Amino acid sequence: MIAVSIPAPLAKAQITSDMPNRIAAPNQLTKTLSIFRLNMQDKITKAAEMMPELKYSYRPTKDVRSFGERS
Repeated sequence: MIAVSIPAPLAKAQITSDMPNRIAAPNQLTKTLSIFRLNMQDKITKAAEMMPELKYSYRPTKDVRSFGERS
């Protein structure tokens, strides 16, 4: 009976109100990937705005997609 009653108070003592909530804390990987995605989206949008629409069919070589093609 003693062995069962000691771990419970010790476990409760380890959880304090000043500890960060791991569920509510932002995931650093998700944050980093989101920043990367926004950066790439911005670069692609700027490139599309700079390229004249008449040149969307430009293809540097036959093995490379044209500017206007999707993957």
